[in-house]
Amino acid sequence: MAVKETPIYLFTGFLDSGKTTFIQETMEDPGFNDGEKTMLLVTEEGDEEYHPAKFASSNCKIVTI
Repeated sequence: MAVKETPIYLFTGFLDSGKTTFIQETMEDPGFNDGEKTMLLVTEEGDEEYHPAKFASSNCKIVTI
């Protein structure tokens, strides 16, 4: 049985340290995703918002918990 690997990235940091900006810029980079489905799990809402229209892949779903 083949094992499928799933990459998971965890971003942590202080408030207003630039996490949202870093994630947004990463998601905009065409080299980050090869068209696979991506889920962005957001656990805090800060001043900055994500702009999915700018993401390089349209296969991204944002889930806020």
